[in-house]
Amino acid sequence: MIEVDVFWSFAFGASFAACAASTLSVSPSPFVNRPFVLTLLFLSLLFVPSGTYLLDRFPGWESMFIFTSGRDAIPPLLTTTFTLTNSALGILGFYVTYNHIRAHRDNLARDPSYHKYWIHAYSCFTAILGMGYYRFTYPGTYRDWKAGITFQMTQFVFSPVFNTLLAMGTIFVPVIYYLMYTLASETFQELSKRHAAGNVSISAGQIKKNVLSYILRTAVVDFIAISCAWGLAMNTHYVDDISYFEHGWAGKYAPLVGFAVGHTVVFGLVLVPIVSIRTGRDLKKSQ
Repeated sequence: MIEVDVFWSFAFGASFAACAASTLSVSPSPFVNRPFVLTLLFLSLLFVPSGTYLLDRFPGWESMFIFTSGRDAIPPLLTTTFTLTNSALGILGFYVTYNHIRAHRDNLARDPSYHKYWIHAYSCFTAILGMGYYRFTYPGTYRDWKAGITFQMTQFVFSPVFNTLLAMGTIFVPVIYYLMYTLASETFQELSKRHAAGNVSISAGQIKKNVLSYILRTAVVDFIAISCAWGLAMNTHYVDDISYFEHGWAGKYAPLVGFAVGHTVVFGLVLVPIVSIRTGRDLKKSQ
């Protein structure tokens, strides 16, 4: 979706860079290295084409029903900008994370703060989708939305949008997991070896725990901060938006509930490849 893809693209670039911290810490260039090439291939061959297809196939849903007159209502310049940002912001996320890694390359094993950029991006991603859950899970067309037709959220599971997302996910998810798993596994091993050569050693397992702990703590802080901002906004200027407050069992607090659910689900899925790394076995294989 247009509103979240900018954050998603940035998160992809930043997360791939963070997982490849050991390689990037010794790379003199942010763009001449294997992790960046893999990131660029992912963005150009998968992410950008999929976003463009969804915008053309489901213009109402992709714009969260801002455009309710079909694809003809979408200015060509917007489509061009959308495809540009889906790649450019991924590169920016990679570049920003690379700079942080290079600046703190001597303490990467104990300070996993280079993961913060993609965590913040995903938090914004889940806030928009979660708080706008009714728009995200609306199974009808832009004509249905414009006509005010309502649907049960469960009907989204049987909609063309969901089936398309499911088909894309069968390709996306394995590729994302493979990249994150492979790059992070190499980083845990390499950082552990570097410390083993010094006076103070740290195991790959401990590095993994530090990373997971940091991700979870930061995600929780993000959730609290965004929730507080939402609460202040609602208290100072209440907006009676049918897409937010008149659907769902939580009533006025439905956006917050949607955010909590989305935040938990998304971060749970994102953490799978990192949690799956078996540091002890991988280290034995690498020796």
